[in-house]
Amino acid sequence: MNDLEKTLACVRVLEMVLIKKLALDEIKTLIKQSLGLGWSWVAAAQFLTGRVALNSFNSLPDDYELDGLNKLTIATLISVAHDFCANASSSGSISNGLMVANFSKDSPLTDIEKIQCIFNSKEKLH
Repeated sequence: MNDLEKTLACVRVLEMVLIKKLALDEIKTLIKQSLGLGWSWVAAAQFLTGRVALNSFNSLPDDYELDGLNKLTIATLISVAHDFCANASSSGSISNGLMVANFSKDSPLTDIEKIQCIFNSKEKLH
């Protein structure tokens, strides 16, 4: 599985958890089939905050769409992953992602500005 495929698999997992609201057994099966053993939806969210996932997102053409996922939906789900990782623990972030701090509950950014951060991440990665 290449980096883009892994990124899209992680996005799909979050979509199924957050939007489709699959049952836990269905989510476990989806994760095992799409990412393999040793993955969870939390690990998928953490992966989406990293450089590899952001570079993969930035490689997508602006008009990308596959199975109902377009670039805006993907950016939104990656933003949610950042927000989750920034705020999931009372003791701090559960990810070392470059932009996770921008998503903390104390951040002055609006949800729209957070999604814009994902679209602008290419500038931060180079």
